[in-house]
Amino acid sequence: MENTQTVSLSGSGRGCVLVVEDDRTLAAGLRQLLESVGHSVLSCARVSTAQKTLRDRHIDLVISDFNLEDGSAEDLITWMSAQEASPPVLLVSAACELPGSVTQAPIVRGVLRKPAAPETVLGLVEDLLSGNLVRAAFPRLVGAAERSLLLEE
Repeated sequence: MENTQTVSLSGSGRGCVLVVEDDRTLAAGLRQLLESVGHSVLSCARVSTAQKTLRDRHIDLVISDFNLEDGSAEDLITWMSAQEASPPVLLVSAACELPGSVTQAPIVRGVLRKPAAPETVLGLVEDLLSGNLVRAAFPRLVGAAERSLLLEE
């Protein structure tokens, strides 16, 4: 069974962020970035572990990759949307295309393409946790068909 890594920052008063990322290096980088500005961070790589964490802990924001070890962010978002109250979700993915059912889900407040600049991630996290941002504006990801049109000579 996967262990959820917990970091508690005494007196931080910042948000508790759940990072759902199956790339351990990226998860560690996000954790370090968020901790550097005072957030408490939990991390996991599986949808099932994220669900358990969301049931058992108070989470203020979820940052999730799309493709995960035992499913996808779509599975997690569908489950979260069925719960009584769910924190906002920031998707961070290298995928060229994400299903509209995911990007347009009410709890998904932003989508970033990997690699995302640290200041962009922190800016969105701060806005989402402060409640100042109802829905993050994000560029539509270019799909394979559009990419081939753009690259035609």
